[in-house]
Amino acid sequence: MKAIINANILTMTGKTHENSAVIYDEKIIAVGADEIPAGCEVYNAKGAFLMPGLIDAHCHLGLVGDSVGVEGDDG
Repeated sequence: MKAIINANILTMTGKTHENSAVIYDEKIIAVGADEIPAGCEVYNAKGAFLMPGLIDAHCHLGLVGDSVGVEGDDG
């Protein structure tokens, strides 16, 4: 398990927590935990934001299909 402390946690419900999150199997299982379970790897994320489910929906793969023309231009 991992614990991220001192982060600004923005949940999918729109609430903001300024404490900690416990992560198990790549999923957040607790937010605003008062006690960190024994054996957790602890990461101090002071001033950072933790946003579950956030993905980069706009990216370019850097592929340019010169021979195809504008249809193949992903860069």
